[in-house]
Amino acid sequence: MNDLPTIRDLEHLKRRVERIAAANTTEASGTAFPSSPPTGLRFYRSDLGWWCFYDGARWLTCHELSAQRGVTGLTVATSVPISDIRQDYAPYVARCTTGYVVATTNNGSNYWTITIRGVNAAYNAASSVHQFNTSAASLTWAQNDAAPSVSAAPSNRARIDVDLAVTGAPGSLSIYVTVYYRLIVT
Repeated sequence: MNDLPTIRDLEHLKRRVERIAAANTTEASGTAFPSSPPTGLRFYRSDLGWWCFYDGARWLTCHELSAQRGVTGLTVATSVPISDIRQDYAPYVARCTTGYVVATTNNGSNYWTITIRGVNAAYNAASSVHQFNTSAASLTWAQNDAAPSVSAAPSNRARIDVDLAVTGAPGSLSIYVTVYYRLIVT
């Protein structure tokens, strides 16, 4: 007698497991979010084609986007655009990663202050997202990788830029910035 399951048995078992999983899921779908979701609920917005999740305060996309820019040889204070971002949904910054090196003098009196910001379309108003300075870095490549230190959801949001301010007379700065963000869907 053959005790091995048949293809039909395996198909039946697969459908049964899928039904059990569907009954126990915290996922749903539709064209509008539920009104009182539990934190962590995943929801497929069929009208947008996006998986979203409720973080307890807002609906965010499950997919994470990034914007990045590198600049070398900066010697004066300036602002450098990183990227324009879409206007129909606000960004929610999850993480800022910055690699940088100051070529010569860099200490507690001579350093760069690096501020990642959301900026409006006219480029005349900005909202800080993350800020740090180079005063503790040596003259080799350093990295600052952190969650936003000021605001994860900038009110000015047409583009993301990096504002570079000088204290004293530090050496030239080379910098590479990557900002990881999700979209706030509601």
